Amino acid sequence: LVNVALMIVFQFFNSRGTFDNFVFINGMIAAFHMIPLSTLDGAKIFFGSKIMYMFTLAFVIGTVLLIKVLAPAITLVLAGIFALIFAAVYYYYRIYK
Repeated sequence: LVNVALMIVFQFFNSRGTFDNFVFINGMIAAFHMIPLSTLDGAKIFFGSKIMYMFTLAFVIGTVLLIKVLAPAITLVLAGIFALIFAAVYYYYRIYK
């Protein structure tokens, strides 16, 4: 999630497109780290709590997709809402189905 924070901070100061590549690379690294392989953060979250993994995965993907289109603050809010809805739907299907 540090990569997501760096992506948001540098997008906030990216008025002339200076940090476009840095923002893109941090987004891809954040998405890569969410893959549930043995030493990546995704595996630690996945095997700890699947609902938290779904929330974090949806938050990272939502942030990566929205960061180039919207302002950073709006991106965080919308990605958080998307992640809450995604985790709630996952929780519902896991418990009741």
